[in-house]
Amino acid sequence: MKIKKIFFFIQIFFIIIFLGLSSNDNKPFIESIRVVIDNNYPPYIFINEDKEIVGYLVDLWHEWEKITGTKVILNATNWIEAQKIMQSGDADVIDTLFFNEERAKIYSFSKAYATIDVPIFHHNSITGIADFKSLKGFVVGVKEGDAAVDFLKKNGILDLILYKSYEDIISSAKSGNIKIFTVDAPCAYYYLNKYNITENFSEAFTMYSGQFHRAVKKGNEPLLQYIENGFQKIPKTTYKILQNKWFGKTISRRFPTRYILIALIIILVIFLIAFLVIIILRSEVKRRTQQLNDTITELKNEKKITEYIIDFFPDFIVLFAKNLEIMHSHIPSYFYDSICRDNDSKEKNNDQQLAEKFLDLLDESSGNTIKIEIEHFVKNLETKEKNEHFEFESIKILDNDIKLHINDDTFLFNVRLFAISTNTFLLISQNVTDKAYLERKLVQKQKLEMIGNFSSGLAHDINNILHSILSISSLIKMSIDDEPISKETLSEYTNLLEKSALKGKNTIETLLYFSRGSSDEKKIFDLNKMIDNSIEVSLFQLKRKVELIFDKFENPAFFFGQENILEQILISIILNSFDAILEKEKLKSMNEELFKGVQEPINKIYIKLTKKSFSKNDQKITENEEDNLQWWCLTIRDSGVGIKKDDLDHVFNPFYTTKGQGLGKGLSLTTAYNIIKENGGDIQIDSEYMKWTEITIFLPCNAKNFGQDVFIDLTEYEKGEGTILMVDDDIEITNVTKSILEKLGYTILIANNGEEALKVFFNNKENIDLAILDLVLPDINGPQLLRSLRVNGFDKKIIFCTGFKDDERLVDIQNLDVYKVINKPFLFDELSR
Repeated sequence: MKIKKIFFFIQIFFIIIFLGLSSNDNKPFIESIRVVIDNNYPPYIFINEDKEIVGYLVDLWHEWEKITGTKVILNATNWIEAQKIMQSGDADVIDTLFFNEERAKIYSFSKAYATIDVPIFHHNSITGIADFKSLKGFVVGVKEGDAAVDFLKKNGILDLILYKSYEDIISSAKSGNIKIFTVDAPCAYYYLNKYNITENFSEAFTMYSGQFHRAVKKGNEPLLQYIENGFQKIPKTTYKILQNKWFGKTISRRFPTRYILIALIIILVIFLIAFLVIIILRSEVKRRTQQLNDTITELKNEKKITEYIIDFFPDFIVLFAKNLEIMHSHIPSYFYDSICRDNDSKEKNNDQQLAEKFLDLLDESSGNTIKIEIEHFVKNLETKEKNEHFEFESIKILDNDIKLHINDDTFLFNVRLFAISTNTFLLISQNVTDKAYLERKLVQKQKLEMIGNFSSGLAHDINNILHSILSISSLIKMSIDDEPISKETLSEYTNLLEKSALKGKNTIETLLYFSRGSSDEKKIFDLNKMIDNSIEVSLFQLKRKVELIFDKFENPAFFFGQENILEQILISIILNSFDAILEKEKLKSMNEELFKGVQEPINKIYIKLTKKSFSKNDQKITENEEDNLQWWCLTIRDSGVGIKKDDLDHVFNPFYTTKGQGLGKGLSLTTAYNIIKENGGDIQIDSEYMKWTEITIFLPCNAKNFGQDVFIDLTEYEKGEGTILMVDDDIEITNVTKSILEKLGYTILIANNGEEALKVFFNNKENIDLAILDLVLPDINGPQLLRSLRVNGFDKKIIFCTGFKDDERLVDIQNLDVYKVINKPFLFDELSR
C-alpha cells in the first residue's frame, strides 16, 4: 500500500509540472478526451426535436474545452450502452454517474456536482403508497441499468419492468401500461410536462438522493484531477448563466402593501407580549439564580470533602468522554515519581496531563482494548437507542488485568471500566503488581510441595523403566552368545526397548512440564491432553492405591487460558480426593456400621470432560447445542469422606479450613477459585457427607476455531528419496540417524558444527533437499546457522532437533521459516514423515 501511495503522489507531481509547462507553452496537457454520457436526462442532457444533443452538461463541457484547450469528444447514448463503452475502454470519462460500492471497485469518482432526488410516482387512482412495504405487490417501471434497480431489489421490490430510457417510462405511463414508476426528479417533471400528464400522477415518497459524479477507471486518477481543475477554472458567472438558461430563473414577486401592514402589526403585538414575558422571566431568573448559587456553594463544599477522601485512595480514577478526553482524574501520590521520572519537574504535568499519559499507556499496552470496548459499547448503544422504550443504565464493560511498562518499571493493573452515561466513562485501575507476585510465589511453593509428595513414586517408575531396559539388553547379549537371534525375536526385543524408552521419555517430560515455573501467559491448548498429564503426575503417588477413570471428550477440547496453573489446580483436586478416600477407608475400618448401604466403591476417582450450553433464559447449564454460550465442564467425583452440608457455603473463604475437606494439599480452594475466574470460568462443589464429593469446573469454549490437524498418527516408517544435510555435534547420533535414514532411501550429508555445515552446504547446494539442524552447536547455534543458509539461497524445508524442550532459543526461531521442531528422544517414524 505504501508503494502505491508513493507512486500516486509521483503521478500528481508530474501532472503539476505538466500543467505548469502547458500554461507556459499554451499547449493542452491532453490533446483530446472521450466522454460518454446518458442521452436522456433533461435538462442536463437530451435530444431535441432537431435530433441534436443539447442540455446543461453539453454547454458545460464546451466551456471546459475552451478553458483547457483539450478537445472533448462527447458520446451521448442510452445509459446501458454508455456503461458498456466505459467498461470496454472506448471512453476516458463517464459523466452523470451515481456512486455505489460496486462501482467504487472499478471507478475513481470526482466530487459531486449535483444532488438528485429519486422518488416513486403513482397514478392518482392509486392511494396508500407511502413506503416500501406498501409498494410490495405493485409492478414498478424503472430504467434499465439505473442504480434504482438494485435499491428496489434490496428493499424487497422484485416486480419490475425495465425500460431503455426515462422518456420510454413516461410514455408508457401516459399509455396506461404502468401505474407506478421511478424516474429521477429533474427528468420526471420534464417529461410529465412534455406529455401533459402532470395532473394524472403524484409523488409518493423519495427513495433516496443520489449525486452526479464524473468518473475514470481506477489507476487514471491524474486524468480525473486534470478534468476537475478545468471545471474549477470555469468562471462562476458562466455557471450561473448556464443554470438560468437550462433550469430557469426565479421571478421575484411584490407583496401587496396591506399584507406588509398586517405583518408589522403582528410583529408589534408579539414584541409587546415578549417584553411582558421577559419582565416576568427576569424576576423568576433572579430568584432561581440565587437558589442555584446556594446549590453551587453546597456542591463545592461536598466536592472538597470528596477530594480529601479520594486523596487517600491508592487507585487511579479517571473520568473521561468517549473520545478519551479527560474530564476528571485522581493520580495516587505514591505513583508520581514513577510516571514523572522522565520529566524535569512534576510541575510540568498536572493531574489531567498525567491521567492522559496513563490512559494512553494502558490502552497501548492492552492492544487498544479500552478504545475497542468503548467503540463496541457505543455501537451497541446506538442500536438500542432506536427503541423508544430504551432507558440507559450504568454498566461495567471491562474488567481485565493489564501489564504496563513505565520507564524501567513493570506494573500489573486490574482495570475496571464503567459506562456512567452514553458519553461518560469511569476507569478505576488498581496496582496489583505485588499481589500477583505473591500469588505466583505461593503457587510455585505449593507446586514444589506437591512434587515432593510424589517424588518416591516418580523414582519407582524411573527405576522400573531402567530395569526393563537393562534386562532386555542382557537378554539380547545372552541370545547372541548362545545362538543366532531370529528376526522375529530381535524385533520383539527392540519393540520392548522402544516402549521402555518412550515410557521414560514421557515420564521425564511430564515432570519437566509440571515443575517449570508458573506462567501468567495464556495460550491455546487441548484440555484432554492437560487432564492426561495431570493424571500422569498424580499417579506417581496414587498408583496401585486408587483407580483413576477419565472419560475424555470425543474430539480435541481446545481452550485459551493458563494451562500450567489449571493443571496444578486439577492435580491438587485429585490428590485431595485421594486423601478423602483414604480418610473414608480409615473411618470404615473403625466403624463398619457407619457405611451400611453405601453403593459407590471407595477406591475410585471419576473424571469427565463434556461440552454444554448455558441457557440465557433460566441461567442454568443445559444440553442445548443451539445456544451461543458453550462451556467445557470438567467434573471430578470421588467416593471419599465428603463435606458436611454446613461447610459447603464456606469452602471458598480464604481463612476457612476443616481437616479432611477441601484442598488440603497443593493450591487452596480460594486460590483455585480466583485463578479459574481469571480464566473466564467458574467452579462449583457439591457433596454428601460420608458418601461422595463432586467438583465441577466450567471453562468457556473460547477457542472453537482452532485447527484440529495438529494430531498426527505415526504408525509406520515412510520411505523416500533425496539428499539430507544433518548437523549435530554428537557423532553417535549423526551416525545412527545416518544409517536409519539411508535404509529409508535417503542420501545423508554429515556435519558436526556450523562451519563444517556451511562447507558441506556450499559443495552440495543444488542437491540438498532438506536440512536437519541441532539447536546447540559448538561454534554457532542452530538459529544462526539457519539464517546463514537462508541468506545463501537455501529455500528448502528445515527441521530442528533438540533435547532442550523449553530452551529460550526456541523463541528465536518462531519468526523464522522452520518446517518442524522435533524433541529428542524421538521415534524415527516421526522423523521419516
